[in-house]
Amino acid sequence: MTAFLYELTVVLKTQWTRVADDYSGYFGLDAKNRVGITFPRFGYEGSLLMFNDEHLDRIELSEAHDPAYPMGRFSSKHGDGLYMCYVETNDIAELISRLEHHGARYVRRTDTPVERDGLWLHPSALNGVLMGVSRRTLAWQWSGKPDRVEPLD
Repeated sequence: MTAFLYELTVVLKTQWTRVADDYSGYFGLDAKNRVGITFPRFGYEGSLLMFNDEHLDRIELSEAHDPAYPMGRFSSKHGDGLYMCYVETNDIAELISRLEHHGARYVRRTDTPVERDGLWLHPSALNGVLMGVSRRTLAWQWSGKPDRVEPLD
């Protein structure tokens, strides 16, 4: 059902630009493959450090300070740290069915009648790990190449 893990998200109190430079040096990442991100919905800004501009594999650096949002509360309490990961799947409906069968907590990505784009699994469902799930190719929408998102049928 899942295709692959494509993202690790690090929430930061530290300025994301400094951390991006450090990570790029450590992993030999090309600065031209960085994708700037700002998500007011979640109260952060930062960068996607793409390992290769042809694949979704990346490290997300999210600088978050506002305690009105979960990421801001996390960075206030824990400082810089691993926050979540993301996987891709071809069958959101099947995953939702399994989650509901097991009573696992999740939050839908959209408010459409049938969720087809993705969701977030609550840390209580995964022993402390927040996991985002997106449908195949959707992550290109916020990864610098929205033309690669395959339309829904």
